Order: sequence, then structure tokens, then C-alpha cells
Amino acid sequence: MGVPAFFRWLSRKYPSIIVHCVEEKGKECNGVRIPVDTTKPNPNEVEFDNLYLDMNGIIHPCTHPEDKPAPKNEDEMMVAIFEYIDRLFNIVRPRRVLYMAIDGVAPRAKMNQQRSRRFRASKEGAELTEEKNRMREEVIQRGGYLPPEEIKERFDSNCITPGTEFMDNLAQCLRYYVAERLSNDPGWKNVAVFLSDASVPGEGEHKIMDFIRRQRAQPNHDPNTHHCLCGADGKTSVSVGPGSSPGSSPGSSPGSSPGSSPGSTVVLLCSPADLIMLGLATHEPNFTIIREEFKPNKPRPCSLCGQTGHEIKDCQGVARQKQGEHDEFAGAMPAAEQEFIFIRLCVLREYLSRELTMASLPFPFDFERSVDDWVFMCFFVGNDFLPHLPSLEIREGAIDRLVSIYKDVVHKTGGYLTQNGFVNLERVEMIMQAVGVAEDNIFRKRKEDDENFKRRNKEKRKRMKAEQQGPAFMTSGQFAPQALGRRDRPEPVHNARYQAYDMRMQSVEQHNKDAAQSLKSMMRNGGRSSAGVSDGTDRGVKRKTEDSDSEPEPEDNVRLWEDGWKQRYYKTKFDVDVSDDGFRKKVVRSYVEGLCWVLRYYYQGCASWKWFFPFHYAPFASDFRDIQGMFSEFEKDTKPVRRFWVYRVGSEPLAGPVLTRSADLFSSSLWSS
Repeated sequence: MGVPAFFRWLSRKYPSIIVHCVEEKGKECNGVRIPVDTTKPNPNEVEFDNLYLDMNGIIHPCTHPEDKPAPKNEDEMMVAIFEYIDRLFNIVRPRRVLYMAIDGVAPRAKMNQQRSRRFRASKEGAELTEEKNRMREEVIQRGGYLPPEEIKERFDSNCITPGTEFMDNLAQCLRYYVAERLSNDPGWKNVAVFLSDASVPGEGEHKIMDFIRRQRAQPNHDPNTHHCLCGADGKTSVSVGPGSSPGSSPGSSPGSSPGSSPGSTVVLLCSPADLIMLGLATHEPNFTIIREEFKPNKPRPCSLCGQTGHEIKDCQGVARQKQGEHDEFAGAMPAAEQEFIFIRLCVLREYLSRELTMASLPFPFDFERSVDDWVFMCFFVGNDFLPHLPSLEIREGAIDRLVSIYKDVVHKTGGYLTQNGFVNLERVEMIMQAVGVAEDNIFRKRKEDDENFKRRNKEKRKRMKAEQQGPAFMTSGQFAPQALGRRDRPEPVHNARYQAYDMRMQSVEQHNKDAAQSLKSMMRNGGRSSAGVSDGTDRGVKRKTEDSDSEPEPEDNVRLWEDGWKQRYYKTKFDVDVSDDGFRKKVVRSYVEGLCWVLRYYYQGCASWKWFFPFHYAPFASDFRDIQGMFSEFEKDTKPVRRFWVYRVGSEPLAGPVLTRSADLFSSSLWSS
């Protein structure tokens, strides 16, 4: 579920849910790599039974990584995927089930989101290429130095789509990989392996949840099963149902009961917000999510010169300083391997138990149903299928606001908002009306916070500028003057080679910044050094206007903080007048249908493959009036679109998210029908 900032908010509010993974590394002896013995007890002091992998979260970073050189060909991509799975298996060490799910054809509601995302990425990619070419010409004309442009075949990530030859090859390679590991790796010996490839309809994480629901429905289900869901590249892990017995066949159908034993554990891989919601929806007591640890503000190299410290628009074409006499230290320090964390949903359930428990209710308190209501309320701040309500932003504490309102009006509602995947719209309307009453204040507070944020940023820039324009004779780096009585003491050198390399890199970065500043100054003065503060060298500092480093903001025609915001919103976003009650009810009805569809999707499976939200924007909470009769039931027995959801040549596009420029990724036989 695409909820911006959800995981950051959750981890700050409930910090104990996160623990770092203990990973045992393989060793080398006389040039021979010795793999990790996964038959030994898990070094994380918890034994998992089942590991679930949402494979698309692995395929994407392995085929086009951001922090290291991309694989040169398809064979290297497959090897990278195998190594990633090996690493996850070594950390989790499942004892009963390994379930790998690749995204198949998605419901249309998801497909529309995929299409818009891919078309936007394609448009932005073309704009970036155009800007890169323009900047390259400008830098070269100014006499700057840029390394020769590498001509290499670009990997089209649209091939990671059901129906492409790449996905067919991937499925075959994964079958080979599984067979090889089952034959030669003792840690895999008693593990039942399931592979759901792209030919099976459904998103990977939802195919996994369907598998878990089927296991829970078996008469021999063990409630103590420990599940682990893996969510690479921003995905999460959850606990699931019973594992399979050692004698289970890897080819068993997902509906069969592989047999279970007490205390089994399962692991699943997918996206944080989405997986946390799905994990809570299982109501399994032992659910863990494993994902890569996110480290913000990682420096990205400029796509023109390949150096860090600036963006492409600020590139001045300064030659990279040699690292060593013969540049022998260039690339000597490989990128650090990303670490993993566990998200413990059992701890999150304890947090929620304390927060959601209510006394003196007119009905019996049921913690599991209150968790379902909490999951449902999170849908209002955004997901992959519906836009968030304008008055609910997670960064502004929207979930806390909803929970507070929920606990205040629960005595009026007389019961819970949801039951087994179905929504009580009459009770939801009470929650929405309470939010609607506060919308005016929410929008005004948002404007005040935004103005305060801009003011603080402006003051911060002024302070930084004043520090940068200090006396020119002041030295920096290791020779900078230090205050007397400083408490920090010199630390022992643990890795002299690395620290020497790090100091050289800092020196290079500072040199590049100084050269870029000098070149900028000369350009503004027609090739002459500026007449600012001078230290006797060619460096110059020229004053800039106070806000010259801030880009102009787009005009906000809605102005939610001013009276008349609802009229302007509907006119700007929908091109209708706010007095058109029929249209507003139509938007609300579609949104209500969406809430019912998403909840059913999370708790029971896809209720309709055809449904989608037909608007780009959501209504206001105050518009949710008389919604009880707005939804009855979804169309039954709908089917997913054709497996190869692509564009037909010379005709209108189908529903699939594939661009026309990527049509050659599909077999020519697919175009005949």
C-alpha cells in the first residue's frame, strides 16, 4: 500500500518494532568460498518456519540497482537474483516453507496505477536525457572536462511485466535454481518450495496472503506458526500460517495442507506499509517482516561527471582528482552491502492493544476487530488504489487523529467499523463527519506549518551562507582551529588504509566544490573573477540575492486555507461547480466503493478484477453524507484481463501498463489475436 512516510511515522511512534538482523557471512579459505551452514540454529535467536518472498521487490533492484554498477547481461541479472535469495535464506533460515511469488496480471485498479507510474517514469526519463545532453554541451562549451559518454544498451525495466520473454526466462531459471539448491544445499533439504510465476494472476504479496489464508483454513493449522515476509526495496515481512511437513512436495498446490508443527515461523518479502497491513490482517500472533534498512541522504553521483556533491544542473565539468599517484585507489572501496532489519508485528500488536483498548463500551471489546478497524482507517491516508483525503496527511498526524475520533464516537456507533472484510458504512459516516468538522482548522494549520517551515529554511540558508563567507584566512579540515577544552579525544585508527582513502575523498570533494564556486563566479562576471572577498588567490565570492537558490513554487489556485476552498477545489480538480450535488455524490460513491473493494482485497482476495476508481482526486470528508446505501455488491465472477495485457499494433491500447516503445519485449505471436 503506497502510503508516503507511513513506515517512518510507524517506526518513530513504535520504535521497538524494529531490530537489526544478525547475518552470518560466508568465509574464504585458500581462495575457495565456504557457504554459510543454514542447518545451524538461527543467530537471530528465533526460528522461522516459513519464508515468503515477493519476488518483484528482488527482481527490480537486482536488474537495475541504484548504488552499484548494473549487470551487463541477462545472465548476470539471474545470478544477482539467486545471490539475493541465498542471502535472505541465510538470514531467515526457514525450516518448512519457502514461497516465491512473482507479480502476475494485476486487478484493473492496480493496473491503472502501474500505467500512470510507468508513463510518468518514461516522460521523466526522456526529460532527464534531454537535460543531460543540454548540460553536457554547455559544460563542454565552457571548457569543462567530462569523461567520455559510455554507449551501453539500456535495460528496459518494462520487461518485468507478465507476458514478456524475460519473465518466462526468469521462471525457468528460478526452477533450475530451486532444483539445484534442493539437491545440493543441506539447509534446503526439508523445505517445501512453492513458485508462483507471472502466469498466475494476482500481485505477488496478495498471492502470498491467499496461500496463508488457505493454510489457516486447514484443520491441522498450528496457530504458533512463525511467519517471515520479506520486503526488499521498501517491503515488509509478516507472520503466516503453518509450515509444511518435510515430506511435502514442492509441487503441492497452495490449497493443500503441507502439514504443520508447533512453533513454526514464516517469512515474507514486500513493501513496508502494504506488508504491515497485510500482516496485521492475517491475525497471526507470530509475524515478522524482513526488509533492507533504509538509509536516507545517500550521496548519488552526478550523471554527467560521475562525482558526488552536486546535481546535474550544477555540474561544472571539473576533472576528478587522481586517487593515488596512478589513480590506483579509484574504486578501491566498494559500496557497503545493505543491511537488513526485522519488523516485529507481534510487538506492534502489543502497542496497538494498549492504544486501542477502550473501557465501558456498550458492546464486548474485541482486540482483533479493533485491529481490523485500525487497518481500515489507514486506507484514508492513501493506498495503491485510492487517493488520500485532502484533509488527512500522515505527516500531520492523520492516523492519530482518526484513532482519537474513533475512540470518541465509538459509543455512538454501537460497534466496529468492519467485520471479516465488510464495511459498516453507517458507522464510517460518523467518523467522516467528525473529520469534516475539523477540515477548516486542518487546512489553516497546514498553511501555518508550511510558512513556518519555509521561514526556518530561509534562516538556515542565511546562517550557512554566513558561515561560508567567514574570513578567507581561516583554514578548514584537519588543520582548522579547535576550541580549547574540547572533550572529544583522538580515536584509535582501526583501518588506516580506509581512513586514508576517506580523507582523500573528502579532500577531492572540497576541491571540486571550490573549483565549482570559482567557475560559477567567473561565468557571472563574463569570464573575470568576481570582485567579492578575495584571499589573494583566484577564488572569489559573489553575493547573491537572498532567495536566488530557491526555485519558484507553482501557484496554488485552490488555497485550501482561505474561505471558499471547496468551491475552488472542485472547479480546479474536476472542472465542476460545487453546487453540482449529483457529481459530488458520484465521486463519494466511487470512493466508498473503493474503500469496500480495498478492505475485501486485503481480507478475502480480489472482489472484482474490473473495478477501479475513475477519478484522480478524492472528495472531502465533509462530503460523506448518506453513504449507507451507496454500495451494495461488486459484479460477480469477473476475470483478470488477458495474461499478456499489452498494446495491439495500430489500435487503441489495452489496460496493461506497457508502453508502445516496449512492445518488442513481447513475442510476436502475442500480437496475432
